[in-house]
Amino acid sequence: ADLSALAIEKARLYERVVDTEEELRRNEKLSALGLLAAEVAHEIRNPLTVMKMLYHSLDLKFPPDDPRGRDAVVLGEKIDQLNSIVDRILVFARNAEPHIAPMDVNERIREVLLLVRHKLRQQNIRLVQELPDNLPQVGGDTAQLDQALLNLILNASEAMPGGGDLRVSSSRCAFGTGTGVEIRIADTGTGMSHTQKDRAFSPMLGTSKPRGTGLGLAIVARVVKSHGGEIQIESAVGSGTTVRVLLPARAG
Repeated sequence: ADLSALAIEKARLYERVVDTEEELRRNEKLSALGLLAAEVAHEIRNPLTVMKMLYHSLDLKFPPDDPRGRDAVVLGEKIDQLNSIVDRILVFARNAEPHIAPMDVNERIREVLLLVRHKLRQQNIRLVQELPDNLPQVGGDTAQLDQALLNLILNASEAMPGGGDLRVSSSRCAFGTGTGVEIRIADTGTGMSHTQKDRAFSPMLGTSKPRGTGLGLAIVARVVKSHGGEIQIESAVGSGTTVRVLLPARAG
């Protein structure tokens, strides 16, 4: 009996070691990605800075009825947008801590849905929102949580190339010994296999999607974890996918 108990304990310890090694490998991949992202971002920033300086030095001004005036404005906006993307890549590469501030989850969800409304309409995706009032605030970084929500919604839309239903909801929930807010993003798409679910938050996920690097969910998981939250996936092949993000409510 003693030998059997010892063998069982050794098996459990071995399983923990394997899980720990796998976690270290995932962290190593994310660290390597961060270094690569930083190098690429720096290479992009140099010519981008030159483009921005030359654009402003040209001082492009056109008569009010000249359509080139609007083109010049759009060009400036796109240069600023590229600069913002480079900044976000560098923040990700530095593994920066989020700048926590009080946040209304429903407001963030509505802002992100506003960005993707045309894409959803073009893909014949019916959006259903369930965002009740009087939810507790959470502590979060607006830019990081917006990016996480955007990744989740775009993943859901890509799983429904022929159209479908996208249900986005929020609710009060228990979190640890206190209260939290749960965000649910559910699609009626192709679903995920058991293997895909197990590897969903790993970088370089082997995916059947025609586009993408497979890093979206890894980044989402990283953002949620940095906010003290949890992320879970419920899915089966042919039955759609539901992603649950749980965030702790802000104290007070």
